[in-house]
Amino acid sequence: MLGDVIDVRQGHVVAVFVRPEARGRGLTERLFAHGLRWARDVAGVDRVRLFVDERNGRAEAFYRKFGFVPTGKSVPAPGDAGARQLEFLFERP
Repeated sequence: MLGDVIDVRQGHVVAVFVRPEARGRGLTERLFAHGLRWARDVAGVDRVRLFVDERNGRAEAFYRKFGFVPTGKSVPAPGDAGARQLEFLFERP
C-alpha cells in the first residue's frame, strides 16, 4: 500500500528528459543505464521506483526495457483531475 514503511534501500526516479533534437541516438538509454548502475553500485539501492502517466505508453515501454514492472498501484496525476500515474518497480536480481 502507498504510504507503507520502506524496509529496503530504494531509489526514486523523478523525471527523465532528453531534448527532442537529441532523441533517437541512444542517449536516453545510456544515461538511464548509467543511473541504474550508479544506484546499484555506488548508492547500494536494492530497488528503484518511478511513476508514469497512464497516457504515456512510450515512457512505459522505455522503462519496461530496463526491467521495470508495474506494481498495480497508482496515484492521482498532479494538476490533472481524473488522470493517474502508475507505479513501476525495478528490483535487483
